[in-house]
Amino acid sequence: MKKLLIIFVLILLPLISINSPINNIEFKAYIVNYSTETYANSIRNRAKFVLSDVNIRYLKLDDVPTEHIMVMEQYRRLFNLPVDKYYRLIYKESRFNDTIKSKVGAHGYMQVMPTTFDWIKSTLDNLTPDSEYYLYGLTINDPNDPIDNIKAGTFLLYWLKTNVYKRYPNETESYKWKRILASYNAGYGVHNKAMYTYSETVDYVDFISKRSPIKIKPIIKYIY
Repeated sequence: MKKLLIIFVLILLPLISINSPINNIEFKAYIVNYSTETYANSIRNRAKFVLSDVNIRYLKLDDVPTEHIMVMEQYRRLFNLPVDKYYRLIYKESRFNDTIKSKVGAHGYMQVMPTTFDWIKSTLDNLTPDSEYYLYGLTINDPNDPIDNIKAGTFLLYWLKTNVYKRYPNETESYKWKRILASYNAGYGVHNKAMYTYSETVDYVDFISKRSPIKIKPIIKYIY
């Protein structure tokens, strides 16, 4: 197989670029697009693994645009968030539907409230390089933009994680995440009460905390 690949690269590829309407630029673009889509599909498959208990009819991951799924994974990794909780949270919030809007006004993949979006934007705009939340000059502008919605929701989850870990350093990992998820659902100020007495929040935390019975496969390296 390796010998055939070498023959293709050394002999056939030059012939393609000379005798075919496909020039080098177009061929390179094809390779980039292929590697990008391969990476995006590996992210989709990983999310499917951690959501294997969900009826496949309701799991619309294949409909999520490549750019959106790649931004999700980019910021999940940047903020060092667990893959299982992250994608289960997005499913619980929106079923990966970027146009969905709740009765109370929460919007997009991450179901970010307009007031919360404004607070996140203000927070990011006023960060200095020495801030613990300063990450590569992250900015958001449009609450209706799916990319900004992903950034805002992922930053919020990271902000909650950071604060819970600071405030409750001696609690177990699972209990810390119970607080983080309850805070994302009901609000940081009421999470102590919500995670025990709000039926919606209890269900929310239980669903996201449930681990997939299928072992998560490692994600392939993006070669672009």
